[in-house]
Amino acid sequence: AVMIGIIERSQDSPSAFHILSTLSHELSAKLQSSSQYNRRKQPVVTEATLLLAYCIHSNIGIIPRAATEAHQNENSPFSIKAVVQHLTPDHIEKLERAIPALMKGEELRTSVSFMNALDSAIQIHWLNPETQEEVLVSSNVIHPGSVEVHTTHP
Repeated sequence: AVMIGIIERSQDSPSAFHILSTLSHELSAKLQSSSQYNRRKQPVVTEATLLLAYCIHSNIGIIPRAATEAHQNENSPFSIKAVVQHLTPDHIEKLERAIPALMKGEELRTSVSFMNALDSAIQIHWLNPETQEEVLVSSNVIHPGSVEVHTTHP
């Protein structure tokens, strides 16, 4: 029930769920390309598997349940152990930000400061990873020596 509640809050915390989803895809690709596992028995990595693996890594006891064979494979000790073994400090840091936001149903907030060290005024853009389009962060012009702070990423 806890797992379902976290996953269902993806709409309330899309940035946090995006982190969880990106990490699960990254780890899934890494495990599938590993010669450590044979082709017939591959670990299954989903957002739920990653949450369970994080709990195990953090010494939080879990009792997973599953009504379908697919969920049994996701929740299997084999899959969870494979994920735990491949978690890096960077993964843990990202999960420690994303999971509480998902549990609370809150959007992640990040404070970013931009300082213009150039001789001319600038505007800040970011590159949308899905469309590869530049998106204007703010219509404000940052003059030389000025700082602009944003409390969230677009």
